[in-house]
Amino acid sequence: ILEYVNEDSNREGLLNILEYYTKTIFFFTKGYKEDLYTIVNSIIFHKDYNKIIIVKDIEFFSLYEYYLILFSGKVD
Repeated sequence: ILEYVNEDSNREGLLNILEYYTKTIFFFTKGYKEDLYTIVNSIIFHKDYNKIIIVKDIEFFSLYEYYLILFSGKVD
């Protein structure tokens, strides 16, 4: 990719770029290997409650697989 955009992949600032990018991809996709029930089991409450609970600013990270573009945001 770097060579395609005429970047020198051997210059000092880019020497370890493959290692850094690989670690980043593993971090952003680690959820694919995690068990949802293990993660959320400790936050599930079984209570009789008839009011709405709103949770705001939930961070999410994902990967657009086709282009390998990472993106993140917050949802309510």
